[in-house]
Amino acid sequence: MRYLRCMNNGKKINEFTLPKSNLDWFWDVVKAKIGTFHLPIGEVTITLDDVSCLLHIPITGKMLNHLGTSCTTEEGEDMCREYLNFPRAKCRAEFKKMKGAHIGFPMLEKIYAANLRRALKAEEEEEEEEVVQNYRDFTIRAFLLYLIGGTIFTNKSMQFVD
Repeated sequence: MRYLRCMNNGKKINEFTLPKSNLDWFWDVVKAKIGTFHLPIGEVTITLDDVSCLLHIPITGKMLNHLGTSCTTEEGEDMCREYLNFPRAKCRAEFKKMKGAHIGFPMLEKIYAANLRRALKAEEEEEEEEVVQNYRDFTIRAFLLYLIGGTIFTNKSMQFVD
């Protein structure tokens, strides 16, 4: 007999280490990008408007066909380097471990934490604004990828994001 298995990454999301509430550069952007609401029982739901705003996917019309849209490992490495500040060599090792262009949740959390540390250090050392902003952007992207990958776009393994 087969059973329908309900997938829930709530624990993974709830245990994620968040930055301090006084980091306005982080929280202002995150709050602007997610239009979530809290139900009386404490759940948080991502709205269709979030999907449309974050991913630029229309919420009207025909459904999106993902056939043939997965990226190659080289394209994945390029995106990880450009958007997450994740070096190609480490990315390649992660892809090999995950058997495809995927990043495991533990590694994504490490990427987030490393970029957050770099952003705070660059800020403290009064580096150029562009450098500081890049680390901030990497931090926010890693957080949002973790959040969205663990909620809306979770897969059956619940171990990684594409």
